[in-house]
Amino acid sequence: MAANDMRIDVNFVDHPKVKRLIRSAGHKAFYSLMRLFSTAAKMYTNGVFDGCDVHDIEDFGSWTGKSGVFVDALVSVGFLEETADGYAIHDWIEHQPWLANAEKRSLHARKAIQARWEKKLKEPVDAQGVDDVQREYSENTNGNTPYHAPSPAPAPFPEPSPAPAPFPEPSPQLPRMRQWFNDFWEVYPRKQAKGEAEMEWGQIDMDESLFQTIMEAVEKWKTSDDWKENDGKYVPYPSKWLKRKGWEDEVKARRPKNSGIIKRFGTEPDGQGVEYYNHEGSNDLSPSASAGYRNRRTTKRFSTESGSLAVSPDDYGII
Repeated sequence: MAANDMRIDVNFVDHPKVKRLIRSAGHKAFYSLMRLFSTAAKMYTNGVFDGCDVHDIEDFGSWTGKSGVFVDALVSVGFLEETADGYAIHDWIEHQPWLANAEKRSLHARKAIQARWEKKLKEPVDAQGVDDVQREYSENTNGNTPYHAPSPAPAPFPEPSPAPAPFPEPSPQLPRMRQWFNDFWEVYPRKQAKGEAEMEWGQIDMDESLFQTIMEAVEKWKTSDDWKENDGKYVPYPSKWLKRKGWEDEVKARRPKNSGIIKRFGTEPDGQGVEYYNHEGSNDLSPSASAGYRNRRTTKRFSTESGSLAVSPDDYGII
C-alpha cells in the first residue's frame, strides 16, 4: 500500500452503522465521516483526536449542519468514542493497521537500510577489488566484460573503503507538526475554526525555518493597524490566513494618528452659520479661543435659510 492509502471495506457503505448514521443525521453525515477519516489518516494516525472538541471534529468533517448533531450521531451509532485524551475513532488501529503503524514501519526501514550499509562495508573483496555483490551480478548477467578482466589502467582499490553518506534525517513527524500547530494557535489572535486551520496546517510543507517565519509574521501582524482596528474585527480566520500564505504578505506601515482637527458650529453677526476647523489640535472651542486662531483655521459658511455651503478663504486664510 502507498503511504497515504486508507483502507475501506467494499461493503462499508452497507454497514448497519452507516445506515443508522444516515437515518440520524442525513447523507451529508456520511460524507463528513469520510472527511473525518481522511483527516485522521493524515494527522492523527492512531485514530485519537488528541485535545479536540466537538467543533474541531465538525471542522475536520466539513460539517455544515446544526452544531452537535454530527458528533452526537457518530457517538450514538458507534463510530466515535469519548476518551480521556479526546474523541477517538472506534477500532481504528484494528481497521487501519497500515496507517496506525506508519511511524514504527518507517523506523524499521531506516534501521534496515543502515544495517545493509554496515554489512556492505564489512564484505570481503578479492585482489581485483570485487565484492560479493559485483561477483553475483557478473555471474548472472551477460556483461560484455567479465568482472575479472583488468581495466586498461587499473586504479588501486582505496583502503579503507569510503564510508557511505549518512542516511538522511526523516522529515518532522506528526507529533512535532501538531506541537508546532499548537504553538501557532496559542499566539494567533483569532481563535475560530480550529479544525479547518489544522487541516490547512497539515497541507504546508513545514520545517523549522518556515515555522519560525510564520510565528514571526503573526507577531508583526498583531501590531498592525489592520489587525488592531475595531478590537481585531478584521483579523482573518487562521485557516484562510494559512491557505493564502499570509506570512508572505507585507505588513502595512502604521497609519499616523489623527491630527487633532476639531470643529464647532457657530453663527456670525450677519446671521450666517459657520463651521470652525481647528488645525492646531486645540480642544478649546470657546469663542475667545476661536478668535485667537481665526487665521489658522479653515472656515466654511452656510446659509441658515437655504442650507447652502460656501468656503470663505478671504476672511479666514487657510483652506
